[in-house]
Amino acid sequence: HGAESGGQTRTSAIYAGNYAGAEVELVDSTRVRLTLPKGNPQFLHGIKLPDHVVALPKHLAQPFISRGEVNVSPLEIGLVGTGPFILEKYVKGSRATVRRFDKYWDVDDQDRQLPYLDGVDFAIIYDPAAMDAAFRVGRLDGGARASGHALTPDRENAYSRDMGDDVYFYRAGSSRAGIPLNSLKPGPLQDVRVRKAISLWMDRQAAVRALDSFSPGTLLGDGNPFASPDLQDWPGWNPATKLLDRQEARRLMAEAGFRDGAQMDIVCDSSRGSQVRRCEFYKDQLQDLGIDLQLSLVDRAQYSSALTSIDHDLYHHTTTHLIVPEAALQYLSRYSEAPFSLGKHEDPKIGALFGKLFAARSDGERTTAWRELERYYLLEQAYYVPMTNSVTSVPYRSYVMGIRETPEITMHGLDLAVVWLDK
Repeated sequence: HGAESGGQTRTSAIYAGNYAGAEVELVDSTRVRLTLPKGNPQFLHGIKLPDHVVALPKHLAQPFISRGEVNVSPLEIGLVGTGPFILEKYVKGSRATVRRFDKYWDVDDQDRQLPYLDGVDFAIIYDPAAMDAAFRVGRLDGGARASGHALTPDRENAYSRDMGDDVYFYRAGSSRAGIPLNSLKPGPLQDVRVRKAISLWMDRQAAVRALDSFSPGTLLGDGNPFASPDLQDWPGWNPATKLLDRQEARRLMAEAGFRDGAQMDIVCDSSRGSQVRRCEFYKDQLQDLGIDLQLSLVDRAQYSSALTSIDHDLYHHTTTHLIVPEAALQYLSRYSEAPFSLGKHEDPKIGALFGKLFAARSDGERTTAWRELERYYLLEQAYYVPMTNSVTSVPYRSYVMGIRETPEITMHGLDLAVVWLDK
């Protein structure tokens, strides 16, 4: 959780809620013991997400925090890790250069020391079109996995048409985009009827078409065995009931006292064109429901900070899908326990439903517990409005070998330890 010093508080880590109340003990140089406040048999699965990165070792960060520099970054204290490369140079807005770590701990199946590459230069390119141009003229060996840079179907088709066998595409598991709703800020969203109305009104099929996406949004991803099998038939998701859903949305708004509409704001990352486009889509959608949605466009640092605040009504949020339901703890818990939670709420029933999930001892029990939680969170309380799922497509030149397939989570398999160039 966020460190405090001199009246300032550091923003908590995204995954802080997963460790709430845990006791940490150093057993020896290679072992750590975590004692959890309550049982969680799937804890190890739940913390395997790529955003569980210990980037600020306490022994290096504490001197900065003690003198009031609570927002110290990993680059300021020196990067510490166990990966195959070490950071040689970072030029803000230009490039990051990493070089081979000769004492890396891993070897391949023929006992050869990893990594294979001598180093990697990461170009920092904010504009996807500029990335495409640099790739085409041979200045890049591969593209980026970030949501705004991943290829749309039209861009991928253009690569294939123009480059033929000189390019191939890495495809990773879908990411999800949606709208967290803040029920803690005084205003319309404290009324569950307004939150339900927004979820019922949004046209997810139109979002899929307009935003180069794959399917209507979920929490666990398409085909996940734990997810509710009928979710795409729920009110708000089912295109066959959209007219009736929108009639119900108008009724709920009127019943809640907002027959003449309401004004809200949504915070969006202005540095990502794809995110701004999504927020503009949301604004256009909600206008016909009588909601005047004001776009709060902020830079990346302000956006990250805003995600942990309760100053805004709505947020745009994109992240990778969860594999196991227990990993949802950090995203669905009460705001006081998990500041990065999607919907901002202090609903005690969420904790009780997670208690059922953690107490489950079979996949059948886990499935039942998760589906109850999923239905309560998305349908009964509408704390979060899932919009779209997307599949990540990244271009690589044909001589780039060893890119690991990670069908479930886009940001897995990024260490590049077994990547090599066949040229």
